[in-house]
Amino acid sequence: MKTKFIALIIGLGLVSSVWAEAAQEKTLPPSPQDLVSQLKSSLPNVRPSCVSLDRGGYFSGVIISPEGFILTAAHTMRTLKEDQKIGVTLPDGRTATADVLGFNRESDLALLQITSPSGQSWPYCQVADKTLGVGGFCFTVAHPAGILSGRPAQVRMGRITSLVMNEGIPSLLFADCNIQPGDSGGPLFSLDGKLIGIDSSAANILGFNFFPAIDQWHLDQARLKKGERWGDSKKAPDGETFSNLSISKESMPAIQQEFARRLQVQYPPSLNLIQSRIKNGAVEIDMDTILHHMAPTAIALSRNQAISLGLDDPDIVKQ
Repeated sequence: MKTKFIALIIGLGLVSSVWAEAAQEKTLPPSPQDLVSQLKSSLPNVRPSCVSLDRGGYFSGVIISPEGFILTAAHTMRTLKEDQKIGVTLPDGRTATADVLGFNRESDLALLQITSPSGQSWPYCQVADKTLGVGGFCFTVAHPAGILSGRPAQVRMGRITSLVMNEGIPSLLFADCNIQPGDSGGPLFSLDGKLIGIDSSAANILGFNFFPAIDQWHLDQARLKKGERWGDSKKAPDGETFSNLSISKESMPAIQQEFARRLQVQYPPSLNLIQSRIKNGAVEIDMDTILHHMAPTAIALSRNQAISLGLDDPDIVKQ
């Protein structure tokens, strides 16, 4: 049966009512139980490759080959000293030493290789040929503060909410699996356990986290293995140019339209926002409030990026 409801949309001083028909029947995303089941199935396969790294402060990394190549975040190399060695601790308690090979500050990818002890075969993860699309489910595995006795690698599930494209190739992922200091350089996996990105930066907006896409590794791996070091740090995810994004006036209609769509699909955070703004039977809200509420999405739309809802997608919440 078709139903209708009223959605209040407020933007730039304009209040309008939008009548929307109930969404047609569609394929639902995986249930929370299915997502957890997939995650639990993949974890034993990937955890052995997720390592803690130490160069006077802890960060994370992931072994991607039996020869001991490790991918991590380039921003952890900001104050790297010449020929500095990196301490490596594996989940099974073994320790090793790695050399820094190459890094690209702009894509925030760095490559290390375990050099001591030599002659060993190291546990490694499967590297995806390309990253997932917008809306794909993912999880991180990292060691903030290093590997602690009795505490396994920290796991956080999320969903890809947007992709930054560079000449048609994904360069950076936005995802809502929250990361924290010490997670930098840790792996981002698809739910089937394939490496699709690397933990880079967490913004001061909850759920707005950046991950270099594995596609960049495939583009740069030859240069990284040769030990080349390049890239404009100002354009990196933690750099001045990237972090000082502004939302253009031209993108406002798209942002308003997306806010309306979220109300239509009964997106819980947006509905909660509207409920909190009801006074005397009317909604009082301005565009600044909407922009703050939708900050990651607004930034993505200003960059003409495709977007999706995260784990709080109403279809998942309903399940």
